[in-house]
Amino acid sequence: MALEQIRRVGSFLALVLTKGVDVINVTHLGRQFTAHQQTALEWSDDECQVLGCAEHRRLERDHRTEWSITHHTRTDDADRMCKFHHWLKTVMGFRLEPGHGKRRMLAPDELVGARPP
Repeated sequence: MALEQIRRVGSFLALVLTKGVDVINVTHLGRQFTAHQQTALEWSDDECQVLGCAEHRRLERDHRTEWSITHHTRTDDADRMCKFHHWLKTVMGFRLEPGHGKRRMLAPDELVGARPP
């Protein structure tokens, strides 16, 4: 059964349809996240997804699986991270451990033998 909820997301109000507590996935073939995808991500991930980080302002969107590999942008393959953690992942080679929700950030040397997300 779908449920309608009105909630403040960022600086605007959003009406989100959910099934239970899950937002239905939104897929886009472009690299950038659409407004609908951004709303879904803001709804489901209200703070940085790195375990131990409680930053909830100005979060950046990140593809779990690099766009250059998949050539699609999906909400179920994305995370929101603070600027610092997103920089660690994008520039310094860190990665979030596989999965969804809050997870550890792995340093490049911890990635040896780890399965790709």
